[in-house]
Amino acid sequence: MYTGKGDGGMTVLANGKQVSKSHDLIMLIGQIDHLNSCIAAAYESIPQPSKSNETTIAIAFIGTLVATGGVFLSAIVATIVGVFLYFVLQGNMKREVKLEALRVELRYVMNVMFALGSMVASPEEYHELKETPKTKLVQAINYFNPDCPRLKDFILPIGNTGKSSAFHVARTQCRIVEEHIVAARENHVHIPAETVAFLNRLSSLLFVAARYVGGDVPRRRPEELETIVNA
Repeated sequence: MYTGKGDGGMTVLANGKQVSKSHDLIMLIGQIDHLNSCIAAAYESIPQPSKSNETTIAIAFIGTLVATGGVFLSAIVATIVGVFLYFVLQGNMKREVKLEALRVELRYVMNVMFALGSMVASPEEYHELKETPKTKLVQAINYFNPDCPRLKDFILPIGNTGKSSAFHVARTQCRIVEEHIVAARENHVHIPAETVAFLNRLSSLLFVAARYVGGDVPRRRPEELETIVNA
């Protein structure tokens, strides 16, 4: 879809005012859009629910019963398999529930980003951001963080599963948006102070989510590493 109206390098704010595409607010809107796309990429990198192991285990269980043929022995096998099933699937189900909770949280955040972009696009209007978004992020951080390994040092933005980097990219872009929001507020653009706190918490959530989804790869000091080419 196109109109051609922006071909000359100009665009309009929500109030109809025509400005250059290099205008600070337009660039900020672009950074917010970039952040939302980064969050979407992180969202899509979350591992999908795996096929339940229940079917495989049930087939193996039935095969064991057929092979043994004894009622008493079958009862013993059933008990052993039942205990195994409880502990294995309980852990898998807990993680899949939490991953779905992370998807829900990120969908919420992406919608807040659209609201934030609208605020920036209409700087002359009075905007209010309630405490709820920041509170929800704090709750999410407290929900995922206990399942992350203890943080002992700086970590590389890669993780162990190939799923973490998208969250780290979103986290760093979130910091850029936060810095631009602070600059806009210092230039007397009316953006609620709660927005800065929200973005600050959001970068923390994205950091925790990266660790929850992909684990940690601790950084190592340069002197501890061997290089391919020796000087």
